[in-house]
Amino acid sequence: MIKNFTFTFSLIFIQLCLNAQLPEYGQAFLQNEVASIYITIDADSIDAVLSQENWGNDREFPASFRYESSFQNDTVEEIGFRLRGNTSLQAGKKSFKVSFNTYNQGQKWEGLEKLNLNGSHNDPSMIRVALCWNAIRRAGLPGCRTSFVKLYINDEYKGLYSNVEHIDEEFTDLYFGKSQYTSLFKCLYPAPLDYISDNPDDYNFFEFGRRPYDQKTNDYTQDYSELANFIEIINNIELSALSCELERRFNVENYLKYAALDVLMGNWDGYAYNKNNYYLAIDNRTGQFQFLPYDLDNTLGIDWLGQDWASRNTLEWENDFESRPLYQRLMEVPEYAQRFEYYVRNYSQTIMHPDTISQIAEEFIQLIAPAADEDIYRTLDHGFTYDDFINSVDSAWGNQVAYGINRFVALRDSMTLEQTIEQSLELVIQGGYIEQSGTNAYCFVSEAGAENVSLNLYSDAQGSSILLSRPMLDDGVLPDLIAGDGIYSCEVSPDGPLEGDRFYYQFNLDNEGSLDAWPCSARLYLISGPNDHYINEVMSRNTSSIQDNEGNYSDWIELHNPTNTVWNTADYFLTDNYEYLNKWPLPELSILPGNFRLFWANELEDLNRNNCNFSLAASGETLWLVKKEDDAYVVTQQIIIPALEANESYGPITDGGDNWIVFEQGANTPNASNQATGSPLLLSESFKIYPNPAKDILNFNRNINQVRVFNSIGKKVLEARNVRKIELNNLSKGFYFLEADNFTEKFIIN
Repeated sequence: MIKNFTFTFSLIFIQLCLNAQLPEYGQAFLQNEVASIYITIDADSIDAVLSQENWGNDREFPASFRYESSFQNDTVEEIGFRLRGNTSLQAGKKSFKVSFNTYNQGQKWEGLEKLNLNGSHNDPSMIRVALCWNAIRRAGLPGCRTSFVKLYINDEYKGLYSNVEHIDEEFTDLYFGKSQYTSLFKCLYPAPLDYISDNPDDYNFFEFGRRPYDQKTNDYTQDYSELANFIEIINNIELSALSCELERRFNVENYLKYAALDVLMGNWDGYAYNKNNYYLAIDNRTGQFQFLPYDLDNTLGIDWLGQDWASRNTLEWENDFESRPLYQRLMEVPEYAQRFEYYVRNYSQTIMHPDTISQIAEEFIQLIAPAADEDIYRTLDHGFTYDDFINSVDSAWGNQVAYGINRFVALRDSMTLEQTIEQSLELVIQGGYIEQSGTNAYCFVSEAGAENVSLNLYSDAQGSSILLSRPMLDDGVLPDLIAGDGIYSCEVSPDGPLEGDRFYYQFNLDNEGSLDAWPCSARLYLISGPNDHYINEVMSRNTSSIQDNEGNYSDWIELHNPTNTVWNTADYFLTDNYEYLNKWPLPELSILPGNFRLFWANELEDLNRNNCNFSLAASGETLWLVKKEDDAYVVTQQIIIPALEANESYGPITDGGDNWIVFEQGANTPNASNQATGSPLLLSESFKIYPNPAKDILNFNRNINQVRVFNSIGKKVLEARNVRKIELNNLSKGFYFLEADNFTEKFIIN
């Protein structure tokens, strides 16, 4: 990267703008009130929850949940309830997890599937976790929302708790948009990101009874290839090539900001020092891993290792005797080391300034004081008194609490300024993407205020032949959503159709001849993929036709290889939701020519890889077969399934063909060749549309009885009967799917 554009805008202005991207705290995380949570659970069950034999095994027990505040009074029946934590399992004041979807799949409360209720038993102030997450969010970084709640179990007050947002697919959807089904790895001690081998399975191992790199979403696939590739890059790429290779697969800028805050918060129990307590989540829009810290209780002067974290060298925060390749190799790149130093110094004077932290801490103490005074459980582990709580902001308690919060922050601020030198900050592009509909493009700049940001489209990854260039703006005018938030956008649609089925794109920041480009080599975007015909028959209301592996009558999807070559299913996906094109990855198989393979659409993917993570609607829906190439997903087959009666199926008359019919009960053929015994919707000459891409009118080669047009997310936007053409004037540019009698086609409006 070549960069020499110096940042001069107000940091406070930036924080306000970037915070606009973060989700609101909402009713689940009240900031000016201590809400109450009531758990009702059988006596035998709560005894089992607390029993040592269930510590750490994640066993959940049925309970009910009630949430009371001045704004609402909500009850959720049939929730899962268990202990949470590691060393805190042995504490007198336990921490708990609430799971709303344990017994009712898909059930949520306030958009959440889970809540973490942390007892903060090591902290006399009980506010360190909230202070740290608050600072992360004020820096404009993805970070857990928190609040304070009073917890009651069977109407007994169990004390004051920190309510901390759970990091899962709901979290990644909120912070990274509809970014496909995110690969999310929870990384616990010991997780140094050291290179092991080229075999992804070697990173799927157990230590201390758990996986250090634990796949939390799509975990039934046990696919560690993305993580292994990332670890290979940070360990083995030559330093001179590291920035180019790494930035394509990792949001370096956000990690540098988190690392700077770690140093200022005294977080020794994270990645850099203790190889612990972080997530890696892939934002599939950009193809980049995002670093996410969690469990920020050992911060702001709490120590269990006998070290003085207030005075530790800011530029040598990592463990002296162990490898931390992500942190250490970044610090070997002068540009990254300079940016890290910039963020440390600037955060120490803004977000983590002693006056700022002192004010927020006092507000927290005043808010929670009545609930803390009544909390007898917080005295069980270390004998914390109410005076210890009241004085905790200014005074050290002793033992593991070596500093009061204010004293620690003031010392870190002073040491940081002594140990670093003032740096300038240059704007860089962090990543970007083109919507899968192909309509709009977005790129992320490290801070607001950039000028001359553009999107270039090329015919190849090397950028040897430019197809078109588009200026990108951050002005709040559609497609841009918020002015001044560092997210730049533009419409992609060219003046005329692009030749071929793919192009490559790159974002550029050009200022007086200097250029920052992301990615270094342009990224693939697929306009259309192969015209696959591998989906061959589906049943969406199976009541007695065929049983699945568990003896149940599940919906099913039959795949068939109609070609003369072996079909390798790697990088193929099935989905019933266009927003998640990678919803269910096919197991890697080699299906021989003429062979069939049946999968059960029953949402029971955890049982085995024959089960999809979705079911089919008997009332009718759309099913897509998707292929991934590089970071791009493209629909290769779309099936609009009509409403089906019990044990009816839908498939082509000829295997791999275009003419689909409904097969009546008893005439369907799972795992076998189709037979035309149903009533065809239409049998006639082949169907053609033109021109494609279209602009104002789409023509058909013959008269069509019924035409329906669906947009890229499956919404019907146009319908006509008995026509040879349709007018497209009222439709926006982008990708569409056409259902004409029993034929389906893809087309583009330019």
